[in-house]
Amino acid sequence: MTRNIIIKAPSKFDLCIAFFDRPNPEMLGGRRSVLFTIRVPERALGLLLIEVVINSISWEDGSGESWCFEGYCKTDVGQPRDSHAGVKGWFRTSDRKGWIDIDAPVQSSAARTVRVDPDFRRVIDQIATERNLE
Repeated sequence: MTRNIIIKAPSKFDLCIAFFDRPNPEMLGGRRSVLFTIRVPERALGLLLIEVVINSISWEDGSGESWCFEGYCKTDVGQPRDSHAGVKGWFRTSDRKGWIDIDAPVQSSAARTVRVDPDFRRVIDQIATERNLE
């Protein structure tokens, strides 16, 4: 997971609406999302706006202003195609700042390697052996 600093989190109202309201239950669970602005030094302006669906919320300290959350990121942050990166984090609605961990595994070259047919591999090995004998 990659920890990022939240520069601007959703308001308490937006957080509640996103968690409790389902305007389109027939489409992908009909979940609303919220936007977080996070600090990303690799970006030109150093900021990235990400769209997150919240699956769980809990009070961090009972104040009603400090929240722990989990969900998934709909914004492409390096995850494999057709998947969503898991997120968890904490922020205060009073100043709308906090942190967010994004689980966005980078696809390795090994994961992209296609399995070679064993018969094809034998033919290639045979050709290579014959060339080495010449």
